[in-house]
Amino acid sequence: MELFQVTTQRDLILPISVEQMKRLSNEAIVEKDGTHLIVLHPQNWTALDIEMRHSLLLDYAKEWDRWEGEPGDDSIASHLADNANRFPIQEGSNCLAATLFAVTGNEQIVHQWVHPETFLQTLKRSGYETVKDDEPRLNDVLTYWNDQGQLIHASYCVREGLFFNKHGQVRFNPWKLIDHDELKEHWGAYRIQIERRT
Repeated sequence: MELFQVTTQRDLILPISVEQMKRLSNEAIVEKDGTHLIVLHPQNWTALDIEMRHSLLLDYAKEWDRWEGEPGDDSIASHLADNANRFPIQEGSNCLAATLFAVTGNEQIVHQWVHPETFLQTLKRSGYETVKDDEPRLNDVLTYWNDQGQLIHASYCVREGLFFNKHGQVRFNPWKLIDHDELKEHWGAYRIQIERRT
């Protein structure tokens, strides 16, 4: 049954290390293409000790995002400093929510999934307009657009070269302070547009 789940990619399937394998029963482990995996379901999850649960979740979370965030300092707004380099407690918060939270300081927004139209309307109501400047400044919002003209990502400039950002919408994507290089690494293939409060 577990091999079928691995083949069809159903359930939560995690790669496991040799060290983790030593602490699991053989029937919990599946091998596919030379990789050892565990298929998690309620029965075997509850059978795992708390240390193993933590170990598996930490390894899984690291597959979603690099955990290295840039350190903050006193120049960063307190609402951002309190949330930077942390994981959300629930699913759904996306990059647009993180950026609007940075702009507005509204704590409820940061936990939401924000639609692109809602994002653009809120930016406009907050006094932001598109500028032709090449270099983002403090409080600017960077938006990234695909070839079809769809907004796919946004990030907030907390100071020169440093951004409050969230790369995805699952709880394993942290809110992070990242440098411009990491932003370009993930989103540099898209057309960038700078929004500035006027």
